[in-house]
Amino acid sequence: MLTLRMVSVQFLVFLLVLIAAK
Repeated sequence: MLTLRMVSVQFLVFLLVLIAAK
């Protein structure tokens, strides 16, 4: 499930970006 892991990592990065934007 490499694809699932990559998606989860990208989702975490996306959340960090949203938090940093605020």
